Amino acid sequence: MTSIVFDIIVSELLCGVTSKLRLRFLKILLGKEMNDKASLSYQSDIEKEQGEKENWLLQEQLFKVKEHTARQVYLMAKQANAATKREEEQGGLVIVKAVYGVMDNTSRQWIQYRDTKTNKMMNHTMKATTQLQFWVINSSLHLPAVSKKHMLGFFDLLAFVSDDEWEMQPTNQKEGNTRIHSFQEWWKEMLVGTKQKRRDLVVVLSIQYKWNNKLYQVMYHDNEAVDLPSQHAEEIVE
Repeated sequence: MTSIVFDIIVSELLCGVTSKLRLRFLKILLGKEMNDKASLSYQSDIEKEQGEKENWLLQEQLFKVKEHTARQVYLMAKQANAATKREEEQGGLVIVKAVYGVMDNTSRQWIQYRDTKTNKMMNHTMKATTQLQFWVINSSLHLPAVSKKHMLGFFDLLAFVSDDEWEMQPTNQKEGNTRIHSFQEWWKEMLVGTKQKRRDLVVVLSIQYKWNNKLYQVMYHDNEAVDLPSQHAEEIVE
């Protein structure tokens, strides 16, 4: 309704036929919208502060979960190292590098978060080399078609992705160009606001392995069964 009145008054201004009463009415409307905007800004500040607190608590919990998982991996290391040595001697299956993490399915990049302790950007990933080598038997690895978060030495990475990290940038803003080109665009911005979209995030297991003295790489979605050596793997020419 406000936008309709605005358009009418602007049209009259351009034609030079508007009245003082209409101009006063427009000022009242603008004042109300500005007050509403200030109220929304205050609410946004409160939500931002609450979000920062929730992110801090989430990272504190993540730190504890990582410690617990590290103890599990430590207990797996002896058997994993023995399996690595045995497989290397016979040219069998050696897990060179494995990473389990949360990826943006559109950009195919690991998503990141800012560590509150170090203030550095970190990937939502964890090393999984020891965990996979632990399960290698007779130069092969077979893991069931379930989320790896349920397995020894893993944890639920997706549970520690904050709401902010799920959100995309506002759809009505272009990167590097946030200037509003006209008063009417500013007015519509006030009335409509910005829309948020959820990112398409997936959990994947990325693996580099050696088999028969050749290096391969392959990626699995979290709920897929893992079978190595894999006919779908891509050979890496060193």
